[in-house]
Amino acid sequence: MESPERTRASIEWEPNGQNNSAEVQELEHSRTCLRILGAAHCAASSGVFAGIGVVRRVPAKYHRPGSSRSSLLVTQPRTRRATRTLREVGYRSFTINGRMLGHGEPIRVKQGERVLFHVLNGSATEIRSLALPGHSFEVVALDGNPVPNPTPVPVLWIGTAERISAIVHMTHPGVWILGDLADDDRRHGMGIAVEYAGRTGKGQWIAPPPFKWNYARFAKPGATALSPDETFEMTFAKDNAAEEGFNRWTINGIAYPMTSEIVPAAFHLKTSKRYRLRMCNASDDIHPIHLHRHTFELTSLAGKPSGGILKDVVMVGGYQEVEIDFIADNPGLTLFHCHQQLHMDFGFMTLFDYV
Repeated sequence: MESPERTRASIEWEPNGQNNSAEVQELEHSRTCLRILGAAHCAASSGVFAGIGVVRRVPAKYHRPGSSRSSLLVTQPRTRRATRTLREVGYRSFTINGRMLGHGEPIRVKQGERVLFHVLNGSATEIRSLALPGHSFEVVALDGNPVPNPTPVPVLWIGTAERISAIVHMTHPGVWILGDLADDDRRHGMGIAVEYAGRTGKGQWIAPPPFKWNYARFAKPGATALSPDETFEMTFAKDNAAEEGFNRWTINGIAYPMTSEIVPAAFHLKTSKRYRLRMCNASDDIHPIHLHRHTFELTSLAGKPSGGILKDVVMVGGYQEVEIDFIADNPGLTLFHCHQQLHMDFGFMTLFDYV
């Protein structure tokens, strides 16, 4: 049976990321690469969001007559705001692919199309949400890796540097705002219009029902992880306002020094061994954790076994425990850090090496 046509948002992948999807690899041949402005230290490239992607056609095997294309990317001019004891980063504006909501061209679609979005959060500090009124997102890949259990969700939640690939079936004609759940952020630009053929006017926003994001929705049912060769325990903690008003962050009590000194690796790997990182977040912050040069499997989420989800960035919720497994298959110094820039800048990093 002929597959419905898809339109898509293309992504430029991280050089050291792994992409095991033949379909996504085929998409890369016709990708459009976007610059992410104002988003420091991005682990990927372009997609929909504080760094978002570009809508394009999918391979011919999915085509039906009549397709469309459009594009998406988000920037956040940064300012510092301070309380009496704590400094934070705030933003005056947001853009999707260089344009604030209400400026630039809409995403143009046709009723009945299946549109494939590749979404990247290129923000340096912000966890973002994304919803399209009257539509759902069928999540098919995370960080470029196909999920075992593609599942429709009403909202995408995406940590700094995470990537999501999701299909939207265009069945609700109108002009809608594809945007963040935060009303104030949308008012300051975090959104883009989605315009059906034959429809005009101002984009409409309707808040979706409450929804809790959970990676486990996309896991392989009943899957259990292989036993690791070794497990590393990690505890993430915060020292409030300890660095000139900014929080200091530690891994197992140690803050990575922000100096030019050479820092020895804290964790040592042997080639081809399977390692488990048991990460305990002892703070109330959400941490988008990134392991360089490797892909890991989510093996436990808040104490519940998981299997089959491959990623290179994972959000660890406040006071939550997450376990990830990876194979030591890329010898060399390897950085491990929180992708929230202020956390990384103030100690939330460590190094692995191979022995």
